[in-house]
Amino acid sequence: DDHLMRIHSPEFQAMAERFPRAEFRWVDIEDDAEAAEDIEVENFPTILVKRGGETLFEGVMLPHHEHLQRLLEKLMT
Repeated sequence: DDHLMRIHSPEFQAMAERFPRAEFRWVDIEDDAEAAEDIEVENFPTILVKRGGETLFEGVMLPHHEHLQRLLEKLMT
C-alpha cells in the first residue's frame, strides 16, 4: 500500500542515519515474494534483524519507530 510506504519511509531513513552500519530494506511480500521467502511472516509489520548470517530478531513489531530504535540499540551494541 503506497500510503503505508510513505508513512514508514521517513522513519526508515532516520533509522538508517542513526545506525549507519545497518542496512534497511522495506520488502512488500506481495510484490517481492522471493525476497521474503526465508521469513516467517505471521502478521504485519514483520521485522528481521540479522548480523551476517545470524538472525538476531525475527517477529512482529508495532509500527512505532521508537520500538525499532530500542531493539536496534540493544542488538547493535
